[in-house]
This record gives sequence, C-alpha cells and structure tokens, in this order.
Amino acid sequence: MTNNKISVAVVCKIANEEKTVGEFTRLILSEFDNAKVKNIECSLIYVIDQFSSDNTLMILQQISKQEQRVNLFKHENAITLVDSDILAYKKGIESKSDWIVDINAGFRHQPKDLKLFFDFAISAEYDAICGTRFQSGGHYSIKSLQRRIFSKGGTVIGNVMLGTKFTDLTSGFIMFKRELLIKILEDPIHSKYHFLQTELKWKIQSNTKNYIEIPITYASNSGPLKAQIIFDAVINLFRFTLTNLFNNIAR
Repeated sequence: MTNNKISVAVVCKIANEEKTVGEFTRLILSEFDNAKVKNIECSLIYVIDQFSSDNTLMILQQISKQEQRVNLFKHENAITLVDSDILAYKKGIESKSDWIVDINAGFRHQPKDLKLFFDFAISAEYDAICGTRFQSGGHYSIKSLQRRIFSKGGTVIGNVMLGTKFTDLTSGFIMFKRELLIKILEDPIHSKYHFLQTELKWKIQSNTKNYIEIPITYASNSGPLKAQIIFDAVINLFRFTLTNLFNNIAR
C-alpha cells in the first residue's frame, strides 16, 4: 500500500445509456472501494449533453443524490461530440485530483480494468497511462468490419505520419497526471469526432516521454463510421503531420 494518499477522478461522457448506466456505475464504485485499501481516493464525474434523449439523465440524478462520489454535470450547448469530452476533462482538472482517467460508458470500456490504471498511478513512474487493445492481454470486440480496419489501420498510418509509437493510437481509456492534462488543454483541441484519441496521444508524446500502454478490453456494437468522422480524421492527421514537419524545421 502506498504511504501517500492519491486522488483519482474518473470522467465519463455519457448519453443514451439508460439500460447500462446503473450497473456500470455500481461496478466503478466497487473498484473505488477496492482502491481505498491502496490509499487511493476516487470520484466519478459524468457529463451528459443535449444529445441524450432517454432516461440516462434522470437515473444519474438519482444516483448522484444517493452517492457523494458521483458528480453529474450537464453540457446543454455542445456542438460536437468532443465538446462534452473536453468539459469532462476540465471538470476532472477542477476536482484537484492527482490523476484524471477517461472511461467510455456502455461497457465499451470495462470498469474492472481501472485496477491496473490505479496500480500504475501508485508507481508514480509515468505521466500518462494509455489503454491498448492490441497489446498482449488486450482484447476488442467490434461489430463493424470498417471500424476494425479503421482502428488497426489508423494506428499503423498514424504512427508513420505522426512519428508516434503507440500499439493502439485510436483507443480511449487514458489516464493523465493532472499537470499533463492541463498542459495538453492549453492548446485548442481540433478533433470533432473519434480522432480525438489520436490527437490526445500525439499530444502526450509531444509533452512527455514518461507514458506507458497497458492492455484493456473494448467492446462496441456500433455500425460503420459516418463520412464526416472519417473526413475529420483525415484532415487532422494531415494537420498534425504538418505541425510536426514545421516544428522539426524550426529546430
């Protein structure tokens, strides 16, 4: 057990998850209970926006009233899907927690995997811990063949063009030291859709050498990606490739 208390804010953008949010929250809180033994204090921050049209908000309002470790924030003016992610990160920073970890709702990410993130937080060796589906011990189940190709192919192409060295450049489930996340958010986030995860990892590698990938389990029944999501990824891939080029010239 660590001698010094560590605080962790688990942040989660959520929408239209009325069937799973109760059990998902219960399992996260169970991991929080287990973490107390290691002197880790945790909180859960949900951000919900106007794109949620089912009873998720009502369920979370009830949970947050009964459980002080659960905090709920509404983003009523989100324009893109990423707006709520950014608000979640900012709320994590405002919590003054030592670490902020971003998890996907709907059991796309598994609450049980939080344990390994917490263990690496205790080690204090890294500034960021990134989940990977493509490392030994990792697993992913994706219904759409297009999404599977996008995930693996995007990692290969992204690493070549951006000079990154991740085994999984397109997955979420990232844990940041508070100071690193503050630094990352000092510059605008350009991605509007799924490319956000690649942008974040590119910024992690640009700001620190002390990061590690750990295996996670990912599951999604979502269908093929929409054209605007692919377009956003392509545009931003070239944007950051050019940024790298200009930075190298400036050196």
